[in-house]
Amino acid sequence: VNNGSGPLSTLVINDSTPAFTTYLSATCPVTLPAVITDCLVSVQPAVGAPGYLQWTFTGALAPSGQLAVTYRVKLDQ
Repeated sequence: VNNGSGPLSTLVINDSTPAFTTYLSATCPVTLPAVITDCLVSVQPAVGAPGYLQWTFTGALAPSGQLAVTYRVKLDQ
């Protein structure tokens, strides 16, 4: 969520897989806000491994605008 009073033009979301899980997949939002023109999962671990994820967006997120990304993991046994 952009809680600021102006648009955000450099949008990067960073996360990592939780402990005791392995990575399966990551996706960009199906529907992007009007001024966001592209989304890319720019960094992701190999399937079956733990690691770091990064989503990069092109465009600007308006004040009060929001984005949500998803990724799937499998619990390790």
